Amino acid sequence: MNSISLRLKLVDFLEHEELLIPMIGDISKTTQPFPIYFWYEDSADINSPTFQSFLKDWESKSNARYKTIIKILDDCREFVWFDIQPEGIKLESRFQYTYKTPSGIILGLKTFKDCYDFTTKDKTVKKQKRNDYENSNSGE
Repeated sequence: MNSISLRLKLVDFLEHEELLIPMIGDISKTTQPFPIYFWYEDSADINSPTFQSFLKDWESKSNARYKTIIKILDDCREFVWFDIQPEGIKLESRFQYTYKTPSGIILGLKTFKDCYDFTTKDKTVKKQKRNDYENSNSGE
């Protein structure tokens, strides 16, 4: 399996950070450490007071166990395992969750966790019990 990584649109994340930071903290308790890529479209996004405040408090708020990378959209060329993206954005990833409104990022993060749980769960093959050795007319 590829190493786990997550990519999110920074502005949409900041709009819902009060909900998303605790969710990421909870997810990080049950997953291997993974990098989070945040992307933005305009330098005004990273010069805002909201972003500056987020940057200062991110590590302590999220109980981060992962590397955080922040890039402008044009420089997002890395392949990530799971991408939570708004409609109209096409970036390289193994799995994607596309949303129409910024609040869709919340469900996208839940989908990331479900996808992670599904792909990393124990896949022990259980031997099937067979009954084809019995006489097929035994019900008569």
